[in-house]
Amino acid sequence: MIRRFLAIPVIALALSTVGHVVAQQPDRAVLLLQAAQQKETVEGDLTSAIKQYETIVSTYGKTNRPVAAKALLRMASAYQRLGDAQAQKTWARIVAEFGDQADAVAEARVRLTAGGSASRPSPSLPVSRMVTGHSSNADIVTPDGRFMAGTDWHTGDLLVRDLTSREERRPVRGRLSDGGLQDWAESPAFSPDMSQIAYSWFATDGEGRTTNSLRVVSRAGSAPREIVNRFPEYRNFDVAAWSPDGRSLLVTVMKPLPDLSVQIAWVSLETGEVRVLRTFESWQKQGNSLGKVSLSTDGHWILYSALASKESLDRHVYALAADGSGQSQLTMTAGACTDPV
Repeated sequence: MIRRFLAIPVIALALSTVGHVVAQQPDRAVLLLQAAQQKETVEGDLTSAIKQYETIVSTYGKTNRPVAAKALLRMASAYQRLGDAQAQKTWARIVAEFGDQADAVAEARVRLTAGGSASRPSPSLPVSRMVTGHSSNADIVTPDGRFMAGTDWHTGDLLVRDLTSREERRPVRGRLSDGGLQDWAESPAFSPDMSQIAYSWFATDGEGRTTNSLRVVSRAGSAPREIVNRFPEYRNFDVAAWSPDGRSLLVTVMKPLPDLSVQIAWVSLETGEVRVLRTFESWQKQGNSLGKVSLSTDGHWILYSALASKESLDRHVYALAADGSGQSQLTMTAGACTDPV
């Protein structure tokens, strides 16, 4: 009798413990939602993620409405990144079918009221993903998060990836010889319509002398067009940006030895004319360049950083008028302020 009596609380405790463990296990709907988000944000496979979100909604639309509503929000966001009109329809669906999910409905109403056309990519941060394969210098990503371009330092190629389809192109091929790069592309910049890429081209001749020129190639890989080659007058071009009208390139250019000063300039794509806006002494540079030079989205201002004086290690950020007519110092505090965007 004593043993039977004592067994009752033991069994009850065991059942309680099992119930607690089961209660702590993640809901399958939540796990499926997490897997779909992984597909969207880490792998960058928006199309597959949308299918997974739709499966979650159809399976749990009645039994787990909070998760289903979240899946619809993620689905709408993925559609918007793809420029698909289904984004608007999906937000409208949340409002119409998930009135009991206040937070989801509120967010959907904001999206609908903002009138964010699904044909226009979301202004939010582009989809992030792990990029594997070739070792490349991922210099730039287009504002809509669609394309990435950089230098494959194994080959010297200009490497362009479509981050949606995962297609990879090499519109410019480098040259490897005697275990080292002989010809290679650097500092790419996409044109405003993303159809062309400007870049700096280094080429080594038979006597081992390396020269530099400024070139443009189509993203699809047509024959490169040389814009300007004035070596050794200009020792090294770095492409910062295209002008909004696509007719000029904003560049920094290094002068040859023994000067090694750096200039910010506009280069005409039609004539190759180099119009210098400002010249910096060698002590004002950051290593071999000014670091990151940026152009405002309206094309009116050029941002850069430079040392304040020879006696100080402080770097300040400046805004230079795009026509070179004047500039303003934007940072005043001590320290190194660099790479403005």
